[in-house]
Order: sequence, then structure tokens, then C-alpha cells
Amino acid sequence: MPPSVGYRRGILIRLTGICQVTVLHWESRRGEEPGMGWFSRRSRAAQGTPTKLDREGTPEDLAALERFATSRQGVEFYLEPETTATDTTVMAIAHDGEWIRRRTGTPRAAGALARKHAIPLYEAAKVGYPDRMRAWNRAHPERRAR
Repeated sequence: MPPSVGYRRGILIRLTGICQVTVLHWESRRGEEPGMGWFSRRSRAAQGTPTKLDREGTPEDLAALERFATSRQGVEFYLEPETTATDTTVMAIAHDGEWIRRRTGTPRAAGALARKHAIPLYEAAKVGYPDRMRAWNRAHPERRAR
């Protein structure tokens, strides 16, 4: 199969195979550096003010997790890492699939709470969430609207 050549938005490219692109010519627009314009929207947004967390974890969040853990059976904690939008969170899931999610501030605080109540703590990114939580969500659609 011969390579095809195309011209799109100031870039002359040659398709040399499946998902292989060779840039033959770059026509600069608005002072862009060669090789830096494809993702420029994201980089321009990142140059502004940094994203701040919506709020920090509070003692009330830890108390809510503690109340949930002591009032239900078979509770497991699932640790969710900090993102650019939220602080570190823990999802507490009971044996029947009922769950709450609260901020903990740090993974260390989540671990301390789990050790205090002898609750297993899993990393949600590694193990995922249990099927019983999804079943509970299907049975209680009114909770999902929040």
C-alpha cells in the first residue's frame, strides 16, 4: 500500500502505515512552535490560574464515615486518590451495597480510620468497586440523582 500524503490545517503529513504519521511540513500560525500546536488549547488553559480543590476534607467527613462504618455490617473502604478537582476520598460500601463517599484529606487519615475500626481498605484504582454497589444503585435510583 503506497503512503498517502495529505494537507490539513497547515500541516503536510504522510500516512506511512496504520497510525503512523510523518510531518513533512509545518506552516506556523500565530507564532506557534513546530510540534507544539496540536494540544495548544489544553496548554493555554493550563497557563491560567491553577485548579483548586473544591474543598478540603473536614472532621465532619471523617465522622460521617465513622458513623456509616459503625451503623452497618460488612463495611469496606475504597480509597480514591486526589485529583485536580477533589481531595483524597474514601467510598465506604456496606454488605448490601449501600455506600457513601467522603473526603479524608490524606490516604494516611483513611488508613488510620480503617485500622481503628478494623475495616479493610482497598485502592479503588487497583481493585475496582464491588458488584453489590452497582446492584444497590440500580435498586435505588433516587440516590443517584444527588
